[in-house]
Order: sequence, then structure tokens, then C-alpha cells
Amino acid sequence: MTPGSFEADALSALRLAERGDFSVSRRLCRVHAAPAPAGVVGLRAQARLAGLDLGPLEGLDALRLEGSAGWFAATQLDRLSLLSLAESRPAWLERASGDPTDDVAAAGELTSLLRRAFQGEGASLVEAARALGARAMRGRLASVVVEAKAVEALALCEHDLSSSLQAARHASRMAQSEGLPQPQYTANLVLARVRRRTGHPHLALRILGALEQVAPPAWSGWLQWELFWAGAPGTQEIAAPARALLAAARAADLAGFDAARDRLRGRFAPMSPFGRDLARLVAVTDPRPGAETPETADWIHGREAELPAGLAALTGEDGPRAWVARAPGGPARRLLGPARPLWEAHAGPTVQLCSEERAAGRTGALLASLLFSGPGGVAEAELFARVYGFPYVRELHARVFGVLLHRVRKEVETIQIERVDGVCRATHDRAVCLPDPDASLQLEERLLRWIAREGRQEARRVAEELDVPLRSAQAVLQALVEDGALVRERAGRSFSYRVEDTTFQEPTSA
Repeated sequence: MTPGSFEADALSALRLAERGDFSVSRRLCRVHAAPAPAGVVGLRAQARLAGLDLGPLEGLDALRLEGSAGWFAATQLDRLSLLSLAESRPAWLERASGDPTDDVAAAGELTSLLRRAFQGEGASLVEAARALGARAMRGRLASVVVEAKAVEALALCEHDLSSSLQAARHASRMAQSEGLPQPQYTANLVLARVRRRTGHPHLALRILGALEQVAPPAWSGWLQWELFWAGAPGTQEIAAPARALLAAARAADLAGFDAARDRLRGRFAPMSPFGRDLARLVAVTDPRPGAETPETADWIHGREAELPAGLAALTGEDGPRAWVARAPGGPARRLLGPARPLWEAHAGPTVQLCSEERAAGRTGALLASLLFSGPGGVAEAELFARVYGFPYVRELHARVFGVLLHRVRKEVETIQIERVDGVCRATHDRAVCLPDPDASLQLEERLLRWIAREGRQEARRVAEELDVPLRSAQAVLQALVEDGALVRERAGRSFSYRVEDTTFQEPTSA
């Protein structure tokens, strides 16, 4: 077999393998002993991405990456290193030389764009991904079209979540329609990430749970990372530093927290998608000044009620999802639920002002507003509007508001509430904390998270698991069906429920 005919066969094998047919790849990999030429290395690397072992990847340092075969090998090796999220990821495409065929060049450009997305390029990458997708469409390169759209969604994720979700859903649908296994993995990993970032970790968990059943080991680095952030139980090695950070927070271990934080900061580029995940987590768990990021500052300081996107699944299901905490004379701040012990290690013994149940009502809304207002206090009209949700009319509401203030003063003795000249303020001589009234884990979310993790369930099993009356479980299930979050299906004489994401179907294995 001449080098030219081998390269032609290798490129033919590449195109077949994109749709899961590795018959030609197997034949070509069998007839070459070590050291393998670039074409064989490329086929073996491509097979590993599909979960097959067609021979060892050896002698890579001396590998000549020339022509289409060299570019193809470099592209596949680059994808392997990227997907692993390894701390050291060699850029194989930088070593490739010569003129590749159009389809190999497009695959190489796609991998280069994915590397740039992993390094944190955002809006500047969108047009490049769209241009590549348009060229691939004209060249009928279906896999490149799909993955270019997925890269576009990933690049948009930190800047324009609405457009990112639209692009990710489009990529997922195209991959499923074309029957391309590996583009399905890429598209649905991105879709899961965007679902989590838009505040739907239960949908992310369903997508990732399906991928976990079929995606080959080569995809496990990125997959396990996303599983951790979506709230999946387990011991994902790739997320070990993030778990160590949360463990140190729960253990009130400031030194351990700092060690885990420093390890995290060296793990990924700060502006990469993964570096941003870590920075957000550090910001909402570190009680010391200066930890917040632009994305988390409004939530931390009470100017925004929603948990920073993508962190809701890490709050745990035991205890409050978040706290409002303040030391005497200092500003109030929010902390993720697991971080209360770390706050006490920093601020000293802390008094909890009320239960989570009481915090979910007007008592919690009043106390949180007073804490966030600081020593200067807040005008009673503004405070009333925050608590009741409608404008304050003194002639109509002064007495009602006074009754609420009197009741809270009696219930919460640790804090002193003053009302002078139309201004209300709270003072205290010990560190205090309050379950964040804006972050209560509602029954609907608990139910969605559990069904997404465990799969199809009947109402009675849901009620038992969540420890609520059967009628309450049935009412919530019915509401979620009407909202389109769940699908109800008959199971014998009863009904079962499963999480629905109409843009995703479980990918087939390669």
C-alpha cells in the first residue's frame, strides 16, 4: 500500500467513523506495526473518542504531523486532550503542517475553536463559529456544522444566555437528526451546561445522566465536571478541588478552604468556562471581603435575589440554601448554605435569628431588608414595599406595619429594631445570620431535582421520599405537568412522572 493510497483510505475511514462505522479503521490499524504513521494514530485517537481501542498511542513526541493525515491525527489528539480537562493539555494542532483536505481543515479549525472556548474566549469567538458552520454547511460537513453551533453556544454562555440556549438546542436537535454520535455528545454537554446556567439543573442532570450511560471514557473529564455542578451525587475526580472547598466550608476550616481555593485558581484559566465556575463558587462561600466577582456581587450584597446562575445545585438539600449574615457594625452579605460554619470561623459565634420556615414569610423579608440596609437604616416606605410588595400609604398601612415590627421585636430578641423619623434600622452586638428568604428551596424544585436524578416515579413514592402528604405531592406534580416540566404517563392502574426536556433525546452510543 503506497503512502498516497493509505492516506486516501484513512480519510475514507474518518468519514465512515463519524457515523459509527469503524470497519475500515480496524483494517488499517491492524496492518501497521509500531511506530504507527500519523494516519493510524489519527484513527486510533478517533476510535478512543468513540470508546474503541484500535491500538496504542505511542511515540507521539516523534510523530510527524504532515499533510491531511497529520492534520487529522493532530485534530483527534487535540480533542482527546481537551475533553480530559487535564491540567496540562498539549496543543497538537500547532505542530501540524502542510495542506489538508477541506474536510480535515474544517475539523481542525473546529477543534481550534473549541480550545479557544475552553480558554475563555467568548463573544469574539461567536462570529468565527458561525462562519465555520456556514462553510461546513456549503461543504455538507454535517458533523462540523453541528459542533460549530455547539461551540457558538458555549462561547455565548457567559454573555448571552438566551442566545446560548437557542444555539445549544439547535445543535442538539441537528445532532440527533443526523445520527452523529460524537457531535451528540458535544452538543448535549453544552446544552446541559446552558440549562444549568439558566437555572434548570434538573434538566441538566437528566441530559448528563443519559450521556453518562453512553459516552465513552474519553469524554469523562468534561462530563464528570458538568455532573458535579448539576448536583449529581458521586466522587467525580475532576471536581475534587471544588468538593474540597465545600468540605472545608462545612468544617469551618479556613486554612483548608484557602488551600483548596489556591489549588482551584491554578487549575483553569480564570476566564475559561471552568475557571468562571470555580470563581463563582469561591465568591459565594468565602466570608471575607474581596472574594466577590462582578457576577456575584449583586447577589452577595442583597441587590439581587436570584442565586448566581449555575450554583443552585450545590446548596445541598439539608438546611437553608443560603444565609444572610452580618457582624456587628459591618455590612450584611449572603453566603451559600454550606458556608455558614466558615462564616462563624471568620466572624465568631453567630446567632440564628429565626427558623427557615419563619424566614420564608414576612418576618424573614423584614429582617433581611434591615440587615442589608446597614447602620444607616432604610426608609419605612421602602422597607414596607420590600416586605409587602406594594407601595406604602402611611394613612392606610402605618398601623399594620407597626404591628409587624412589634411582633418581630418580640420574636427576635438578639436584634434591636428602631423606628425613628420614618427610618428603620437594626442593631446587634453579636454576629447574626438568617436563612435567606429569597433562596428557600421550594417543594417544586426539590421534587424536580429528585425525579431528574432518580428517573420515572409515581406520586406515592414522591410523597414518601420528600416527606410530604400524598395530596401535596399530587398537587405539585399536576402543576409541573401543566407547566411542561414533567410528563405524566400511565403505569398500570396509576400514573408515573418523568422530567421533560423536549429538545433532548438520549444519544445513541458510537
